[in-house]
Amino acid sequence: MHIIFRTKIKFLAVIIIVLIYLSAGCSKKKTTEPLPDSYESVTMLNQLEGNDGGFINTYAPVFISASDLRTIYLSDSTNTQLIVIDVRSNSDYANGHIQGSVNVQFHDLLNYFSSNNLKTYHDVVIVDFTGEKAAFAASLMQLGGYGNVSSLFWGLSSWHEDFNLWDMAVNNSKASIFSKEPIPKAFPGSMPKLGTGKSSAMDIINARIQTVLDEDFDKSVITNDSLFQNLAKYYIIQYSKYDEYLDYGHIPGSINYVPHNDFRLSAYLNTLPVEKPIVVYDYTGQISGYVTAYLRMLGYNANILLYGENGMIYDVLKSNGFPVWKITECKNYPYIK
Repeated sequence: MHIIFRTKIKFLAVIIIVLIYLSAGCSKKKTTEPLPDSYESVTMLNQLEGNDGGFINTYAPVFISASDLRTIYLSDSTNTQLIVIDVRSNSDYANGHIQGSVNVQFHDLLNYFSSNNLKTYHDVVIVDFTGEKAAFAASLMQLGGYGNVSSLFWGLSSWHEDFNLWDMAVNNSKASIFSKEPIPKAFPGSMPKLGTGKSSAMDIINARIQTVLDEDFDKSVITNDSLFQNLAKYYIIQYSKYDEYLDYGHIPGSINYVPHNDFRLSAYLNTLPVEKPIVVYDYTGQISGYVTAYLRMLGYNANILLYGENGMIYDVLKSNGFPVWKITECKNYPYIK
């Protein structure tokens, strides 16, 4: 019995050695190992978040007022400290723009920034009509390493009344149906698969920025009327302090995510759904512009709720001291055609 047992052990040992040898031989034929699906997302996030949480989770958004922009504009006699990038259509730009501003189409932004070495300017200000598209663009450029970029708060509506779209946007149409019932965040899940084919963090980041810029910006926004037609279709995020979410109400079914904390990988970023469209809203839609650009860069189907709460509960915001559009925001500074 003992002899037979030992013989079996020796026989098994020989088989194991042969299998190890064959396995080693096969492994030598492999040149690359497939990367896990989460590799690009995690690699990019590690770069973006760094040690402090990164741009979105620390000091975003970065706004500049029309009056401050005008002051810098007038003091830059050599045109070397400030450049204004106008991301409106060619026809809108032709109908009127800030003197000296440069019209750059959305899909060309990353190339324009790198080709013209915009890191050498002290201030790069992106403008549009209402501030939301400019915020979206400024966020992407900040994420791409251009720390000198900001967006014009309230957009060109604050520069001159001829560009004013905010007057028609503010209303109280949804005030009566806002809810104060808190909704929990979703359970953690997987991160989006990006498929850039890149391996280094900055290559992945730049590839994702360009992908988002190549998309039609209008597909990154939604009106409140469209949203309220089918609230259950969307994962709706109210981006504010938690007490504001509770005290002043929110879109029914919306979920609170706290600025500068909840979109960290170590917090609640992975509670966002990969398959369901996301809608982000804040007071004006401009903070959402920064956040939505970030989420789309990460691979989420995120959308800005146009005009934010200014377009739904204007009087509530105004009476409680939150940012609201007022005609006094419009400075009527000169522009050219």
